[in-house]
Amino acid sequence: MLSPEFNRVFRQGRSYLSPYFLLFCLKSGDGRKLGIVVKKRSVAHSVDRNRLKRCFREAYRHLRPQLRADCLLVVLARKEAARETQPVLEQALRRSLEEASVLPHV
Repeated sequence: MLSPEFNRVFRQGRSYLSPYFLLFCLKSGDGRKLGIVVKKRSVAHSVDRNRLKRCFREAYRHLRPQLRADCLLVVLARKEAARETQPVLEQALRRSLEEASVLPHV
């Protein structure tokens, strides 16, 4: 069961498609937060699901200082993400955040 905050981002936010995930972004005054969803249906093994969550958290940690202060983000991982390394996922997240205009272009 997802929290009401997740549901709000899914309903009201814009989505940005990547080969590895679907990024939902809602610009609001609630501060800067990240939610990560890795469905069991997409990634069967819990070890792989947890690794993906760690990879996305680490990528977010590197990008967080440059992000706008007023965005709620939810990353919905796709099964293709389980085959990729952390640097590839971080680069894909950077591109999606730039597309969403919450991260300045470098």
